[in-house]
Amino acid sequence: MFIRIIKRKSAWELNNPLEVIKIEFVNSNGSGFDLKPSVYKIDSTDNDTKRSSALRAHTEHIVSFLQPKGPSKLASIDTYFSDLPLPEPTMSKSLFQYTQNSHHEYEFSDDGQLCNFVERLINNKDERILEFTRSDVELYIKQKVEIEQNEEWISLSSSNSQVYLWTKRYIRN
Repeated sequence: MFIRIIKRKSAWELNNPLEVIKIEFVNSNGSGFDLKPSVYKIDSTDNDTKRSSALRAHTEHIVSFLQPKGPSKLASIDTYFSDLPLPEPTMSKSLFQYTQNSHHEYEFSDDGQLCNFVERLINNKDERILEFTRSDVELYIKQKVEIEQNEEWISLSSSNSQVYLWTKRYIRN
């Protein structure tokens, strides 16, 4: 399973590949479509472990790249198709080891190939989208910091202002 973090779930309700691409697959400088979209590899066979691994990747991604605010509902989409080439492992700028190691990118040759891919995702979106709430993220962070006292989370929350903001928001001392 390979999941992509969804920017706006409402975009996927448009059922229009081009409109979804304009929102979800824009390159980093905003000048065109991202033909190398990032995904995270989730190694799991049972649904509970898939969901918890997807929540981990999702949480580590948003804590690494977003401010602790935004929508109350979050989502990822399973992008794996058995008849397509697998995405290639690539380096990630994530702050966390797990998401650094599980980061991959698809490589599409042109906008048409990306559009066909997104159209297939839209056609099966109800089975592919994994939804999370801010509460799920909050519980995950509390689990890592307060209960497990996870070394990586503790270290990053004391050395990285981005992670500190997230843990401060959710962890009440």
